[in-house]
Amino acid sequence: MNRKCLSHLTCSVLAVIVLLVASANGEEKDFPAYHSDVYIPISLAVGKVRGAEFSVSGKYYNIIIQAERKLPFSAMLCMMAGTSNPFEARECQPEDPLLRAKWTVWEGTHVVARGISTPSGGVKIGNDRIWKNLGGFTSRRGQRFVVEVEFTKDGTALNIADPHLVVIEHDKFW
Repeated sequence: MNRKCLSHLTCSVLAVIVLLVASANGEEKDFPAYHSDVYIPISLAVGKVRGAEFSVSGKYYNIIIQAERKLPFSAMLCMMAGTSNPFEARECQPEDPLLRAKWTVWEGTHVVARGISTPSGGVKIGNDRIWKNLGGFTSRRGQRFVVEVEFTKDGTALNIADPHLVVIEHDKFW
């Protein structure tokens, strides 16, 4: 094998190794837009947001709010109800958390699941995004659902962070 072929082979092998390491580290899970059933930009103003109808594959699904990290990290954790201990919450403002929501999952005209966002924890932190898990639901293959989220507190201070409603299979995200 000549040097040129050996060099190309070495570069190809290294590229494959880098892709495998990135995949093994779960980096593809940092972009739920690629794998979600619902991925829509929203406002966090008081009121309801309703996603489009989608069919499911019979798995467990999460309802998530995604926000870009455009504000100081500790402030975003507080505003998104993402603190998990008193140390993290020590810098929170009295009005935090701003992200407070009720959610409902509909199959046709029937409510199949509902819940309320937790006042702390349940976040995933990426390099440039934070995701707050509002709740989840189980499904059977072939069912068709609509997810509705009602924001119960004015969270528009977070709108600068380009919030999105995400509904995604649990295994494709966590």
